[in-house]
Amino acid sequence: MKIAYNHLNTFLKDNPSIEDVSEKLFQLGHENEIIGDILDIEFTPNRGDCLSLMGLSRDLGAFYELNKDLEIFKESINHFDLDFVN
Repeated sequence: MKIAYNHLNTFLKDNPSIEDVSEKLFQLGHENEIIGDILDIEFTPNRGDCLSLMGLSRDLGAFYELNKDLEIFKESINHFDLDFVN
C-alpha cells in the first residue's frame, strides 16, 4: 500500500523524518520502501487494522506522540438514493 508521508505525518505531533518513520515501521514488522515522499508498505494479512492512516498512526503511537486535534466531520450526511439495477 502506498501512503504519502505528509498525510501520515499529520497524525504525528513529533514531525519525524520519513527515514525515521520507515525505520520504526520495520521495528513494528511492516516492511516498507521509500520512493520519493511515498512509503510503499507491505502488510501481513492479519494486520487489517493498519490499512488506514489512522490505524497506521495508532501503531506508530508506540514511538511518537499522536496528534489528537484532527478535524472530524460532524454534520449530518444527506441520504443518497442510488437507483441501480444489477
